[in-house]
Amino acid sequence: MRGLQAGEIVDLWERMLAGPPPARALTLLVRATDESIETAARVPVGRRDAALVGLRRATFGDVAPCFVQCPDCAAELEFDVDLAALVVPVAPGGIEVHRMAHGSWVIDFRLPCTADLLDLIAHDHAAAVAGLLAACIVRAELAGDVVAADRLPADVADAVANEIARLDPHAEITFALRCDDCAHGWSAPFDIVAYLWREIEVEARRLLAEVDVLARLYGWSEAAILALSRARRRAYLELAGAT
Repeated sequence: MRGLQAGEIVDLWERMLAGPPPARALTLLVRATDESIETAARVPVGRRDAALVGLRRATFGDVAPCFVQCPDCAAELEFDVDLAALVVPVAPGGIEVHRMAHGSWVIDFRLPCTADLLDLIAHDHAAAVAGLLAACIVRAELAGDVVAADRLPADVADAVANEIARLDPHAEITFALRCDDCAHGWSAPFDIVAYLWREIEVEARRLLAEVDVLARLYGWSEAAILALSRARRRAYLELAGAT
């Protein structure tokens, strides 16, 4: 996979600045896979995030520094995530329907995708969780009778949700952590969409600062400055005494 170049980082940052996380994820997935936006929107979330891990590795490297706060004593923890060690599948397009049985129930369902998340942005958390599951159920039958997706008993809904999690495990990556100060243990999620967005934002602002200095000193255009390699931009900044 080809990593993001300087000009792309600035362009993506500007395009994604006002968008919600699912929209940012979709924009990045289109870049990572070269799929159409319609096809990318239907890629299961776990496979989407696998592609974004690949894009992050190609752009910023395999090591992802992480900082978290202990929920018990508020101590700050720092650790590195080796993205190369995350065994994740390549993100294909298309929608696959799965079938499961639970007692007298037979459920046909698909995995959640970014299009589902975009449809549920305005909902509160509880409604979004219920709506997401309902959106993924293609057909539900009880002893041969069709039942609406939003009418499933809680145990059946939980069984479907568990099966979705099993089939798409990389949709939610978590790490088991323990605080060195108080020995408290907990699980922390790794959200590649939020993580990659923060890196793009920091890098874009750094690049714009370099453009500002070099444009003032040499009169070069933004496009010309961003087309330079990072090493050459840094060399010009050093010559100008700006580092």
